Amino acid sequence: RKQVENALAQSLRMATGIAKAGAIGEFVKLILESGEPVCLFAWHREVIDILCMKLRDHKPVLCTGTESPGLKEQAKKAFREGASNCFICSNRSGAGIDGLQDRCSVAVIAELDYSPA
Repeated sequence: RKQVENALAQSLRMATGIAKAGAIGEFVKLILESGEPVCLFAWHREVIDILCMKLRDHKPVLCTGTESPGLKEQAKKAFREGASNCFICSNRSGAGIDGLQDRCSVAVIAELDYSPA
């Protein structure tokens, strides 16, 4: 029964994230269009994909569980050096990241981290 409850909770969290992703993308777009770089955090890959689509004109760079360590480094470098103003990070893929705060003071949390515990 506990497994079913956890699976249901996870499905509801993902559905909620997907439902909000479009509006969050529009909100972040406004910030980017004002000239502010943004660090954007999300949990589900489906949500990250929606955010990438919404923000594609701003050339977001990614640091998620999908990218290789080399691609993550390229993304961090691109953001720190100003090649992109939009850094999208999966909540658990940011361990050890440093230097973003030197360029950015705006963080948007699209989704909170999820743990069945």
